[in-house]
Amino acid sequence: MAPQKDDPQGEAPQVKTAVRGIDRKSTVDASADVLRRAILSGEMAPGARLPPERELAEQLGVNRMTLRSALARLALEGLLSARQGSGHTVKDFRHFGGPGLVPAVLEVLDDARLREAAVRDLLATRRLFARLIFERAAVAIDRMSAVERAKGGSLDRLRIAIGRFQLLCQAGVLPEELALADGAIVEALVGVTRSPVLPLFMNSMLQVLGAMPELLAAIYSEPRGNAAGWATALAWLEADPRPAGAMLEQTLERRDEVTMARMFGRAGKKSTGGGP
Repeated sequence: MAPQKDDPQGEAPQVKTAVRGIDRKSTVDASADVLRRAILSGEMAPGARLPPERELAEQLGVNRMTLRSALARLALEGLLSARQGSGHTVKDFRHFGGPGLVPAVLEVLDDARLREAAVRDLLATRRLFARLIFERAAVAIDRMSAVERAKGGSLDRLRIAIGRFQLLCQAGVLPEELALADGAIVEALVGVTRSPVLPLFMNSMLQVLGAMPELLAAIYSEPRGNAAGWATALAWLEADPRPAGAMLEQTLERRDEVTMARMFGRAGKKSTGGGP
């Protein structure tokens, strides 16, 4: 491919940004947010070069040190690449980004149908991961000796976490606090599996959900139903853990339909209170 006329070295063209200045009280976080949104929305297309640091810093109304910190953060997120002498180039987040970008991607979706489909995909991913955790936990419980099961040590942490979640549900705390307590239950359940891999994916999923207050409000709009669901799930594990994964996925699917209806304002199925 022949080099473009405005780029005799054959490098990517410099993007013409229309980013707005940010509140001077905000620094690295706000700068990264503005640039991230421009990249995810397509305003800064993959392959385009950012303006020189001095020019971009002036557009954002920040100093160059702040800008460099923001650019470094976006590079870690897979949104930018940096090369000495060439500045920063936009990368395709679909190829290089991670799950941490999900909340920001949803924010830039203007099409309501696309946004709804994206949330549905997120909930489906959550269900599949929950089933995997339960199946691995079931295997671990099934392999316990009779003495270990009698002591119940591996499930004690899970019981305590569920008990705390139930108390918070009764207290009527905010969805964000319920999400943290819910995450503690998942962490305890992952601990039963003794897997060194599952906690890493669990962290990513919990961080994504924690950054979406609107979704949390829909998930925990009837917290007593969430609490009853965890109690039921624990009973499954204690009685016969082998089918627990499939049963959990089916229950979560029904609850997720209710969550979608609450979030997008449609009439949905009434929650039965089952499932986490």
